[in-house]
Amino acid sequence: MSSTNDTILENPYLVFEETGPEGRKTAVVQIPSASSGDQLGEIRWFGRWRQYCFYPATETIFNAGCMETIVARINDLMERRKGVERLKAYENEDDWRYDLPPGASDPAYDGWTGA
Repeated sequence: MSSTNDTILENPYLVFEETGPEGRKTAVVQIPSASSGDQLGEIRWFGRWRQYCFYPATETIFNAGCMETIVARINDLMERRKGVERLKAYENEDDWRYDLPPGASDPAYDGWTGA
């Protein structure tokens, strides 16, 4: 994560409490107020959109700085999820071929970069 993202994730008004995934495939992040502890919302997976989304609590209002922090946290969760999906792709022994450069047939290929 970049230093800009680290700075964005530091917000004096919000606390991020990640739970799970006990019995779940994806994380849930509770967001209480740093001052009162009141629940402001949560970030959780929205299956139809195949991404994490923010679910605000009723009657909550957020300024641009808080929303920017929440978006940065969602982006962080999505990056972690992409890493897990890449690892799962290699569970099948034949899946390594999908990441090879065109014309390569073996991971020992001289031009192999692993990307």
